[in-house]
Amino acid sequence: MNKYELQLIANQVAQFLDIATTPIVEIKPVKRGLARPKTGKITIPDWVLSKKCKRQAYQKYYVTHEVVHFHTGLNHGAEFKKVEAAVLSELFAIRILRSDRPPYPWRLPPDHRVYPYALVDKETAEMLWCESSMKMGHLEDMTHKDRESHTGAASGFSL
Repeated sequence: MNKYELQLIANQVAQFLDIATTPIVEIKPVKRGLARPKTGKITIPDWVLSKKCKRQAYQKYYVTHEVVHFHTGLNHGAEFKKVEAAVLSELFAIRILRSDRPPYPWRLPPDHRVYPYALVDKETAEMLWCESSMKMGHLEDMTHKDRESHTGAASGFSL
């Protein structure tokens, strides 16, 4: 995917959610994405388009996640997760499996309480993406203890 294709996804999600102004997609060299409803922009990290992240399901998830903030606000509460899951299911036939542990070694804001563990095709149950496919690019910076805690089986994933 490229920036244009990510923008098409943002347009599709905004239309589905009946958002008056479609967010403009920006690609930047940052660790995590950002939604800025006041400026009408979303930032998608450049690594989402890199060879390490070649799963279109994850790219769709990432853009959808940021656009949903324009509909529900900047928190990650129950309503946000409900809308995010509904959009992914209806538009892209993607189901989110969630885990209570972060998939990456860096710290996320405290309102990121439930992290995507896997993205699954809702019709066929085919695994489209899982967190272990992303973490490999970050493991070289981790200690052995950190590596074990981030590569073990997920503790308590949910829908």
